[in-house]
Amino acid sequence: MIHVNVERDANGRIASVQIDGHAGYAEAGRDIVCAAVSAISIGMVNAVEMVLGVQLPTEVKDDGFLRCRMPTTLDEKTADDVQLLLEAMVAALRSVEAEYGRYVQVKDRSR
Repeated sequence: MIHVNVERDANGRIASVQIDGHAGYAEAGRDIVCAAVSAISIGMVNAVEMVLGVQLPTEVKDDGFLRCRMPTTLDEKTADDVQLLLEAMVAALRSVEAEYGRYVQVKDRSR
């Protein structure tokens, strides 16, 4: 199962997103659930960098692990823009969970 953990700060803003595990929906290379989660998460991290020019502190491993953190040194407008894209990522991951809940679990917690 893929586990998505969204950590929020005291204001309800995303502080970090961590994704790990494998869906197990199908064999490696044919797993549409893993492919969807990977495309959504990596695509959104790349969009933050390419569209907004913000490098998210990110850790990626070959075993299906991704963690990205919200930078703490951004101006308010840029931080709001990054939040919007991160919220879009979480919404898209929730859509995958709604369709393939046996393979993806999204936990969204406030600190």
